[in-house]
Amino acid sequence: HDCFVKNEEFVPVSDKGTVTAYTVTTVPYTNPDTGEPKKLPYTAAYIQLDGTFGNIMHQLEEGDESKLRTGMRVQAVFAEERTGSHFTDIVHFKTIEE
Repeated sequence: HDCFVKNEEFVPVSDKGTVTAYTVTTVPYTNPDTGEPKKLPYTAAYIQLDGTFGNIMHQLEEGDESKLRTGMRVQAVFAEERTGSHFTDIVHFKTIEE
């Protein structure tokens, strides 16, 4: 698969995926879109969506840090009002049992 190639077509992907890496962050962060500070700690994860070859990085909502692990299954939680932006339309990912 080629990198840095312009994709000129819409390619639907699954809203489910697998965590390939994660970090629990305790550094203060302000959301640049809303200006609101992020509640600490929060988890950022690399997620490989089903049927894809790459990863996206997004927030993972899991209240119990002891449950975090690579290989865990997750699903996107979408905003009530979508704008068409892939990052702001997904509020976060949640863990799922399959």
